[in-house]
Formats: sequence, structure tokens, C-alpha cells
Amino acid sequence: MQENLLPAEEFIRHGHHHCRRSLELSYSPPAPQQPPPPLLRLRRSAHFHSGVWLGRRPPRRRGQRAWRRVRPLRVLPEGQDLQPRNGQEGAVRRVLCGRSGRGVHPQELYPVTSSYGMPVYFSLERAAAPYFGIKAYGVHMNGYVNKEGQKFLWIGKRSDVKQTYPGMLDHLVAGGLPYGISCKENIIKECEEEAGIPRSISTNATSVGAVSYIDIEGFRYKRDVLFCYDLELPSDFVPNNEDGEVDSFRLVPIPHAASIIRRTEFFKPNCNLVIIDFLFRHGYINPDSRGYLELMQTLRSGDCS
Repeated sequence: MQENLLPAEEFIRHGHHHCRRSLELSYSPPAPQQPPPPLLRLRRSAHFHSGVWLGRRPPRRRGQRAWRRVRPLRVLPEGQDLQPRNGQEGAVRRVLCGRSGRGVHPQELYPVTSSYGMPVYFSLERAAAPYFGIKAYGVHMNGYVNKEGQKFLWIGKRSDVKQTYPGMLDHLVAGGLPYGISCKENIIKECEEEAGIPRSISTNATSVGAVSYIDIEGFRYKRDVLFCYDLELPSDFVPNNEDGEVDSFRLVPIPHAASIIRRTEFFKPNCNLVIIDFLFRHGYINPDSRGYLELMQTLRSGDCS
């Protein structure tokens, strides 16, 4: 394994990718012309800065069109249905996604909770969650193969028509964790949809921990926790995408995948964290590597709760 050892310090910039911009925006005082950070905007007013006003009408200038009133968000009592009850949620979602330039995701509800496993206050459309700073959870799986004593990683290339990160490299299987499904069932579902992995194989996926990060981009404030899984696949298995979100798959040696992360930005950014975590756990980065502890800390730079 000694020939496969990788220098930790060269990966540190990728571990910092998600937290770097948030630290700069949080601790550097904004210039007078700049708007305050997103969380401050939410605290100071009862409306959302994107132009969708919640619960009250904005000041109207001469010549401006009238704003459509949007009902305030309401927390439902425990046990009540969490599904949206009117069409306004869809209108808000379209405005938010249009402002980000990322398109509208298929409807998928995320639970809003103080931390993982705690009671759910209400659910929110996936596309809208980053605009309210809602903590979101996901599952990412490293699918690997052992051949002649060497490990290989299956890597997917995202479809060029994907609304987010089109054409970038991705995990064999990954997805958000929507409301009403466990991590294990979600990873099994994603295995079938994204890579054609039958349940008889995907049930062997092993939970190996979690990574977290914070990312601020424009009006979006992402606080994500990714639950990591490993699955050793048969050497003759070939993945097949079922949902049209992946263009192709390729089996690459682990050191090659590590080199892609270290020298390029071809991978979808949060995949870097999960693969670097894999490198730690499988002995490709060891404590004698310079920057070992600093790199490890960056894998959980967000609120991992």
C-alpha cells in the first residue's frame, strides 16, 4: 500500500471548497454597497429578499406592478399532513429556482428539523431549502471493486441536461434524503434508479459515517450533511443508469480518482469530500502525510448534527 499513499496537503483546498466562501462572507465585513449576508436578511425582515414576500406587501413605487400576496408559512401540529395544500408553494419554488438559474427540480420534499432524527416541524420543497438556510441531508455511496489486490472506483458522468452540475463527475450512487424515507431504504432506491444495482446487492451497502459542509452562493445558504456508504461490487458488475440522469460510467483505479480530485475540478464539489473520506478509511492517506489532521477536520466543517 505504500506506493499508493497520497499527500494530504494537496487535498486540503478541496476539503475547504465548501467552507471557504462561507468563512469569507461570515467574517469579512461587507462593503457598504453589498447586501448583508442571507441569514441577516432573514432575521431583519418578514420577507424573503429574492422578491417573494411572505405575509406582507412590499412598498410600491409609481409604475411598478402590484405584488401578489403570499400566505405566511405555518407550522402544522404534530401528526397533520405535511404536503403542500395550495399552488402557491409551486409559484415560490419557480421564482427561487429561476433566480438561481438552476431550473426547477422535480417536486421532492425535505423535512425541516433542528437536527437529524428530531421531530419534523414541516416539509419544504427541495429547491427552496437553500434559500431559507434549511439543513439538508443526503446519501452518497462509493461503489468499488477489488481486482488482483487493487481497488477500483466506479465513477459516473452526470447528464449534460441535468439542472445542477451538468456533465461533471459524480459518485456511482448519490441523492438527497427526502421526507419519510430512511437512509438505508433511500440508498437502495438510488442504487436501482441511478446504477441498476439490484436489491440483492445494494442491501450489502455499509454505512461508514458522514461528512458536512457549509456553502454560501448568492442567495443560497447550504448546510448539508452527507451520510457515506461503501459497497464492494462483483468484479463483473457493470452499472446501468435507469433514470436518465447519468451519461456514462467508468471504472478507475483509486489513485487515479484521487489524482482527478487533487489536480482538477471535474468532480461535483461535495463528491470530493466523500471520496477523500474513502481515501482516509482505506489507507491511501495516513497520519504521516503532511496536513493529515487539517484535511480530516475539513470533512466535517459544517454542523454535523
